[in-house]
Amino acid sequence: MMFCYIARQMMYTYTSIGEYMDNRDHTTVLHSVATFNNLMETSEDFKERYTRIITHIKQHYESPTLDQPD
Repeated sequence: MMFCYIARQMMYTYTSIGEYMDNRDHTTVLHSVATFNNLMETSEDFKERYTRIITHIKQHYESPTLDQPD
């Protein structure tokens, strides 16, 4: 879910993300992004884990396209 959300933030298409994920259908990616958004709203543990991952990536790879979700 996080990978799909991050890839979408980096402007990859649902189809290209699905292809990277062992040729999954784009609807699988859509569902993963929707589930990610739901967990961000309902799970503090999930939100904290995501924040730690994004902070680590930004500190080590300085990707300006990876912003915190709204």
